[in-house]
Order: sequence, then structure tokens, then C-alpha cells
Amino acid sequence: MEDREPRLLELRGVLGRATRRGGDEADALVDHEFHDVRDQGLDQDLVSQWLDSEYGDVLMNRRSTTWRTLTQSQKESQGAELVKLLLDYPTLIKRPVFVDGRVLAVGFSPAKLLHVLKPPS
Repeated sequence: MEDREPRLLELRGVLGRATRRGGDEADALVDHEFHDVRDQGLDQDLVSQWLDSEYGDVLMNRRSTTWRTLTQSQKESQGAELVKLLLDYPTLIKRPVFVDGRVLAVGFSPAKLLHVLKPPS
């Protein structure tokens, strides 16, 4: 059996909320690095990858205050326009986003987090 390096999970969110919802549980389960999407920003390629992932359809936080202030045209954005919208308004991203080289989970669900962090057999 080969030795595996410990996983360093990226937890992307907004400081305060993500640390309360998801961060505490991630602390208990695995080493992670926190990245505040509002203060530290996001990369265009990364957001594009997230949107192209299996979680792309749940990445947009349609319950946020920011979402309610958007025009109908902005709400219907796709492709490069959607990426720009998420870069301009990172609070539109459902948080936290758990990343380990790829998106593992979006939003907080203790059961989902335990499932995706379970080491491969």
C-alpha cells in the first residue's frame, strides 16, 4: 500500500459565514486553507472551471441579497458574462466551495462533506 500525502483542502467562502458553516467541520476532518472570495478575489479560469464542473448548476446563490438586486438580463447571464458577473459579485457564489484540485462540494452539508472527504479505499 503506497503512502499518500495528507490532503490540503481549499475552503472558499466569505470570512465569518464560511468559518461558521463548514469551516468548523472542515477543521475537525482535514487540514484546509481558507480563501475569502470577497477580500482575496477569484481567478477567471477558476470560476470557469467551477461552472463547468458537476456543481456548476448549483454554484449561483439565488437566495442572496445580491441576486435580488440584479437585472433580469444579469440573472440570465451565461458563459463569459456569467463568469464576469461572479467575479464582480463574488457573494453570488453559493458558499462554501470545497476544492481539492477540483470542486468537491458547494454549500454546506455535513453528510456531503464527510462523503467527499472519505479516503479512497
